[in-house]
Amino acid sequence: MLQKRIPASSTEFLHLDFDVAPGNITTLPVQMAITVYPRGPVSGDWVDAAWTPGAAPPASRILIGPDSARPLARATYCVWGRVTAAPELPVVEAPWVLTVT
Repeated sequence: MLQKRIPASSTEFLHLDFDVAPGNITTLPVQMAITVYPRGPVSGDWVDAAWTPGAAPPASRILIGPDSARPLARATYCVWGRVTAAPELPVVEAPWVLTVT
């Protein structure tokens, strides 16, 4: 499995590509969830995300790290994204795991 690594002391945007989505989805609400590997997300894990300006393919992002609302302890995480496209609510799992060192 692919791995993204960041130091626990780093505050940065975490991006998740939506390259499987057809059309322009960046006008729709997007959320992300970060869960300890290998657990999937539950309703309380989802947080509002933003679209990364100019990203191709479309990518969502949230700020993570000690100076953000999403500080992460040293561990390995799964990253998930979902788009509200009523009546659908498709969920995308990152093809990599996030390791905070």
